[in-house]
Amino acid sequence: MMTERQQRVCVWGGITFAPLFFVGFWLLAGFIPPPAPGMSAEAVARMFAEGRGRIRTGLWVATAAAPFLAFFVAALTHQIRRIAGSGSPLATALTFATLDCVSALIARGARTDNIVFAAAAGHVDWMHAWFDGDRSTTMRPPAVFPLSPDRSVAAEQALVFASMCGQTKIVRLLLDRGVNINAEPPGSHWTATPLHTAAGQGQTAVAELLLSRGADPTLKDSRYGSTPIDWTRHARGPRRALARAVAVMLAGRG
Repeated sequence: MMTERQQRVCVWGGITFAPLFFVGFWLLAGFIPPPAPGMSAEAVARMFAEGRGRIRTGLWVATAAAPFLAFFVAALTHQIRRIAGSGSPLATALTFATLDCVSALIARGARTDNIVFAAAAGHVDWMHAWFDGDRSTTMRPPAVFPLSPDRSVAAEQALVFASMCGQTKIVRLLLDRGVNINAEPPGSHWTATPLHTAAGQGQTAVAELLLSRGADPTLKDSRYGSTPIDWTRHARGPRRALARAVAVMLAGRG
């Protein structure tokens, strides 16, 4: 799996390709726009003869730009594979915070045999067994979800997604087990604290619980530099009204 830094480098490869290709193919070779289809053979021969050096240089520059496009294609392919997944629609639904899909998939029997999915599904007994070292809870991380192999970080990831999904019992369980309430674990693009994800989804009960247990409403996430109250402004669809209620709560604590 490509790291975020590697993906950024590959994307810059595509950005590098575009100007180099157009400088070579357009400005130097002069092939944009292409030669008129009605040109005679003599006119075409004269065009190439008169501009031989310029055309050769332009095509060399355009050809030299081609390897940079390969880097961009690699990043694009990685993203397509990540989104498409490997038989785990639940991972995609959680990654994009489509909570209606999350609920529907869990109700229809989606596999939840890792700590983040179990937390999102509200499986309290499974969570207790995992913390107690039950071997039957051996985690099966999905290929498209960057679940941390570190148990403490994985528990922090679980707290983030349980908060996003409004699983109050799971949030309380994780906090009682000593999970850092202000953690900002890596994994997916929800790299923020539990209070951020609860606020962004309008999870009033969870946000109230987190605040009562000491969550810091002034912390800014590392990706966007936004506070939890900022996240409430980006709630989607029917969750907007719920997010506004959380914003009022946070404003009183700020």
